[in-house]
Amino acid sequence: MNEELVSEAPNINESAVQLIKFHGSYQQTDRDVRGQKNYSFMLRTKNPCGKVPNQLYLAMDTLADEFGIGTLRLTTRQTFQLHGVLKKNLKTVLSTVIKNMGSTLGACGDLNRNVLAPAAPYVKKDILFAQQTAENIAALLTPQSGAYYDLWVDGEKIMSAEEPPEVTKSRNDNSHGTNFPDSPEPIYGTQYLPRKFKIAVTTAGDNSVDILTNDIGVVVVSDDAGEPIGFNIYVRPMKNILNLLCLWVTFFLHVNLFFNVFTTLFSSLVVAWEEHTEWKLHSLGWLIRWVMFRKKIYYML
Repeated sequence: MNEELVSEAPNINESAVQLIKFHGSYQQTDRDVRGQKNYSFMLRTKNPCGKVPNQLYLAMDTLADEFGIGTLRLTTRQTFQLHGVLKKNLKTVLSTVIKNMGSTLGACGDLNRNVLAPAAPYVKKDILFAQQTAENIAALLTPQSGAYYDLWVDGEKIMSAEEPPEVTKSRNDNSHGTNFPDSPEPIYGTQYLPRKFKIAVTTAGDNSVDILTNDIGVVVVSDDAGEPIGFNIYVRPMKNILNLLCLWVTFFLHVNLFFNVFTTLFSSLVVAWEEHTEWKLHSLGWLIRWVMFRKKIYYML
């Protein structure tokens, strides 16, 4: 893809188009321009639970004026979109985003997208816990290859914040044989997913994330004192006739079991998707049996 980015052509070839999606960008054309195609790129940031540092917002606002079409768009999945970036400016724009505490890695393409959570700045235990959980899930499912930073900031390590140890431990846990141990992507493998995957975290009574439109929904459960004690997990089949039947798998996870079970659950979904582009009933049943017998967790439909 690097060769395509430095070529004189205003666009990139089809192979690079597919790769750059995973870096948070789509190649587009201006449909209002007749004759020769007018190419540009859309960039999308990844902001778990909608958190945006002041520094990043100011940088995005400036980039929209200098390299975009003068508008900065907000999406329903709590991200920014910057339109109209020319190929020759891609590296400047993306490196600026990265150096200002932002990222576009995984914002597009067939992998886990931005993880949602209630974005309102309420200082409540359950909402703060939901936001932290969303950030940890996002870290867990972020691609591990260094190609993104090698390409856009020449491999420079911009942010030194370390992820929580339970996230690293869960990513490398292959006790159930669902990981890809010889791959730089232990959860995704070499082919990632057949399509995009969406996750949201929320609390009881707050559906600002539209929980049931996601592939996995995580709802924080609190006790009478407001202390988070676990999660209700909602898992849906892929988009097919099963959705019309409302066959959702629902089960409860104690807070101390979350990352161990969630990682294996997601890895199991990856395995199922690799084998079946469209989920079949027996794939859904296999997942239910795994939840019941491997982890001894009750579920209900």
